[in-house]
Amino acid sequence: MKKRFLTAIALLSIGNLAQAEDIVFRIGYQKGGIFTALKSLGWLDEAAKYGIKYEWYLFPAGPQLLEAQRANAVDFGSTGDTPSIFALAAGTPLKYVGITKNPNPRTSAILVTRDSPIKSVKELKGKKVALQRGSSAHYFTQLALQEVGLDLNDIEIINLPPAEARGALESGAVQAWVIWDPFYAIAQAGNNVKVIRDNKGLTDGVGYWITVDRVLKDPGKKKALSYLLAELKRTADWANNNPDKLVDLWNEELGIPKDILKVVVKRALPYRIQPFPEKQLAYLQKESDAFFELGVIPVKTKFVTDFIGKVPFSKAGLQVVKK
Repeated sequence: MKKRFLTAIALLSIGNLAQAEDIVFRIGYQKGGIFTALKSLGWLDEAAKYGIKYEWYLFPAGPQLLEAQRANAVDFGSTGDTPSIFALAAGTPLKYVGITKNPNPRTSAILVTRDSPIKSVKELKGKKVALQRGSSAHYFTQLALQEVGLDLNDIEIINLPPAEARGALESGAVQAWVIWDPFYAIAQAGNNVKVIRDNKGLTDGVGYWITVDRVLKDPGKKKALSYLLAELKRTADWANNNPDKLVDLWNEELGIPKDILKVVVKRALPYRIQPFPEKQLAYLQKESDAFFELGVIPVKTKFVTDFIGKVPFSKAGLQVVKK
């Protein structure tokens, strides 16, 4: 009898310990954007009273972020369209849970040096072009080339992350660089580059909020994701109404001069946030098909509703954890 009583006490203690442990939710993010703003605002700290702890991990671009998801190093992140297409082709079990849409996107560009003789996209034929393979810049480049009767096979892609790509352009190792904000605005501020095409009228200005199957199958993680989505929506509304304060936040977090960040903010706002719409699958399908036909990705992916993770943007149902 005494032995059974002690065993019950031990099990109860273990149960209480498990309840007291935080749900750890790991967020992958890139420089700038809503995620950086939310991190700086610190609003997620309040989730600690619900037993949720958020950790932040910075990545240079979307492909690296989604590779970390595949390796179970992060639970959620935001990227452009192309990284998710490459990740799905590689077998990563992604789920799209939300989007942020820029109604008038001009946040990416094809840059050449100011003294370059290249004046148009058509003149890139046969040239070395730096970009992050599998990033949003990859598809933007294809669309820009297609517009003038070329495609990716007409240029030599030099696969470089943003920090290395800028140096390659300045040294003459490549003849063009395809990049997004804030790196685009930073390069412009240096007054050593010129734009031969931005993404206006080519890409749809959508950012994708992405998780993986295992997160949605874990009740605790899913609860943390729902809370996070609600706070991201709140952050977007705050940013739209406080562009100057957003500049200040990014300046403190990233160390980028405010005059550059004002350009970035002007191009980024307003943020329009919503759960992932089924109609967006058609855009992803078209892009994925283009990469497959060009031989860039090895498999043809069919974009179906199974890729959508339905998670409420809500804090409802949370209970304060007493420790």
